Amino acid sequence: MQPGLENVGDGDQLAWVELPENQAAWQAVQGVWNYVQQSPRAATRQARQEPINPLFIHGPPGSGKSHLLGKLTRSISQKGMDLVIAALSARDFRSQDDLPAWRDADLIVVEDLQHLPPRAIETMVLLVDRCLARRRPLIATAADGPAQLTGLPVRLTSRLAQGLVVGLASLSPTSRRAFLRLRSEQLHLLLPAVVIDWLADNTPGSIRQLEGSLRRVLGLTRALTRAITLADLESAFTDEAEHRHLTLDQITRQVGDYFRVDPQALCSRRRGRQVLLPRQIGMYLARQLTSLSLEQIGTYFGGRDHSTVLHACRKVADALPHNAQLAGDIRRLQANLG
Repeated sequence: MQPGLENVGDGDQLAWVELPENQAAWQAVQGVWNYVQQSPRAATRQARQEPINPLFIHGPPGSGKSHLLGKLTRSISQKGMDLVIAALSARDFRSQDDLPAWRDADLIVVEDLQHLPPRAIETMVLLVDRCLARRRPLIATAADGPAQLTGLPVRLTSRLAQGLVVGLASLSPTSRRAFLRLRSEQLHLLLPAVVIDWLADNTPGSIRQLEGSLRRVLGLTRALTRAITLADLESAFTDEAEHRHLTLDQITRQVGDYFRVDPQALCSRRRGRQVLLPRQIGMYLARQLTSLSLEQIGTYFGGRDHSTVLHACRKVADALPHNAQLAGDIRRLQANLG
């Protein structure tokens, strides 16, 4: 952890757990913290280091965007700094009449830009320009990166992309276990390793959902007069466990709806370009989100052999680090299926 922004819980608020999926975003917010605390409202402002501006953080729902920014704004408030923070949701934008209210803000945070109303686009463009001109840090969040916000004009997304863009990914199984271990310690909740493993395997990679599961386990342990067992956990989470056992039908319906392709076409022998990529993504998601074998997946997707499924999964996995559009598609589908 870098010095400066304290990584502690604030009363009932959560302590931040640094993981590989959120490390870049955490360090970027640390940079904003270091900038705003140097010399607030002082004549030496021009001598301060130029902030990376704007900072754009994206990730699926529940990945921790609001939690991270809440940590920043609470830390500033607790330090008693003479700073003005303007934090709002993009849904709240109305018109250029709002701009004077932010004229003296030292830090502006705008969340959920994917919900920015069309009437507020020019307001947001002016706000970005003003922050750049006055060297006031602006942090924006959205479910996807600027290039994937197709509902917003290029004159806005290009401005948002000119600073630093960092993503919060869904947590891997290893990170889910690490999060659960650290958070259970912070909650003074002693859980056997088998319980941690069960929760990690049966809870999607959303910080919000993991935290919710831990809170339920905390309530369960308080109700019991003995140590919690795996049987207790399975009994308490029966409905959730059954719901999260995804089927291939659920995956193909979701993929079909997303790409506007008939789900039955994904399971056919058709090889047209319209169905090729959605089918490969369906195979990839089936491999990632179910315990089915390559043979079972191939049989479902039109009677294909295991080598075809393996090729599709590798092709999608290899493209993810270099294809922002595909990575966004996968994140949205995983979030919808979670």
